[in-house]
Amino acid sequence: MSPEERLRVVPLLKPELATFNMGSINFSIHPVAERYRDNEWKFSWEKEFAEGTKDFIFRNTFGVMEKYCETMYANQTVPECEFYDVGHLYNMNFLLRKGLLRKPIWMQFVTGVLGAIGSDPENVMF
Repeated sequence: MSPEERLRVVPLLKPELATFNMGSINFSIHPVAERYRDNEWKFSWEKEFAEGTKDFIFRNTFGVMEKYCETMYANQTVPECEFYDVGHLYNMNFLLRKGLLRKPIWMQFVTGVLGAIGSDPENVMF
């Protein structure tokens, strides 16, 4: 789903809080496809979907993030900032300094996704 498709629900539904990803990553679950035999999948589309994530980029450019800020605040929606990697903290700081993102910040750290920061104790403490 494109960033624009993800954002279109904000003006449509005007939620109180909505996900705001703080940057792009290679988001992959393709190794899951190797864990199951063909007859073990619950739905016919699952294996192909998992394998297809090998070439997936979860796109959230600075232009996209600016548009998210504008759209969310115009619709009285609070951004819930999602961090998949350390660099995303710097992206949030940049948006704050530019006045595009406002305090207080709602934060969620997503760990353990292939292509982002790990969920082991060393990475979580870092």
